Amino acid sequence: MKLRWILTLAGLVWTLAATAPASALEAVGLTVGVDRTKMSGDEPPNFRLQQGTGFKVGAIVEFTLADDVRLSLQTGYQRTATKLGFKDKATGDVRDSLDLDVDWINVPVILRIETSHSLFATGGLDLAFLTGGGITGGGSDVPAESFLKDVDLAAIFGVGVAFPVGRYELTGELRYRQGLVNLARENLGERLATVPPRFRFAGFQLQVGLTLPWGGRR
Repeated sequence: MKLRWILTLAGLVWTLAATAPASALEAVGLTVGVDRTKMSGDEPPNFRLQQGTGFKVGAIVEFTLADDVRLSLQTGYQRTATKLGFKDKATGDVRDSLDLDVDWINVPVILRIETSHSLFATGGLDLAFLTGGGITGGGSDVPAESFLKDVDLAAIFGVGVAFPVGRYELTGELRYRQGLVNLARENLGERLATVPPRFRFAGFQLQVGLTLPWGGRR
């Protein structure tokens, strides 16, 4: 069922690209980036929530809404990587960590507002579907689906800059992604002591995109 949802949403994005009138479809392209994320919530006893570095890859389809406003639909794969550090009971320092890696299929829907000097601002929502991952290290091997809900919804805010490269447009963007829903499965605190009973993911993303104008635009 989860795979069916993912394929359906990805198909809708690309159907929009294929059926949109030439006057609305602006560009298509690819994006890659890195992700610095931390689990937010009350820290469990003897653990510290820590940041980790993940990555993301995806495809972009952009539509013109107004002279300086675009709608950017994106599909892709994201690896969220965080850590759960063991705290030393005597000093409170972290002496070892578990790895918490989560795999998602993301479908961000973003508004891109152009400003002067090739700068732009972005904002929107990111719908993410859990596909795998889990907690590993220190003898632990806990699959993500045992403690994470299947669907995440997050708000995205960002700023970026665009450069023409021949017929292409090269963009660099810094985003902040804030989870909006509790991702912990019910009664989690009674079953898994290493993560908070309620938590979200939040962090920064730095991504680079390369787009090609559709139908000779620009």
